[in-house]
Amino acid sequence: MKSDDLVNHVELYSNAIVGFCVVQALAFSTSFGSSPSFNCLVKTADHLAEGLIATFLLVMILCIIAMRQLSKTIVALAGRYKNVVRKMYAGKMVVVIVFSLLPISLVLAYGVVEYPSKHTCAAKPVANAPE
Repeated sequence: MKSDDLVNHVELYSNAIVGFCVVQALAFSTSFGSSPSFNCLVKTADHLAEGLIATFLLVMILCIIAMRQLSKTIVALAGRYKNVVRKMYAGKMVVVIVFSLLPISLVLAYGVVEYPSKHTCAAKPVANAPE
């Protein structure tokens, strides 16, 4: 395989990882914020919030490991552009971490931490909920 082809493939994979982290965070946050039944389920179901946090943390760690390995490959091929490539991958890593922490912080703030009105959603009937 030519080095140009390898660079294109590695860049495609790294961009896919960044895209996955962004879409996952935005989709979960939108669902959590706009769906009362989903929001209530995350808040009140036994250990669901903790399981979601563990899953999001695992995905974040795996994405960081993958991005780190991909950046090593690209840096090895970068020649005189190593510093630029390192900075580019550092920026991608920041995006992965920030967007991975978004759903974790939402679940921690509204699903795990006890606050006075946490369990009131279970008592209220949710509009458009299946019966």
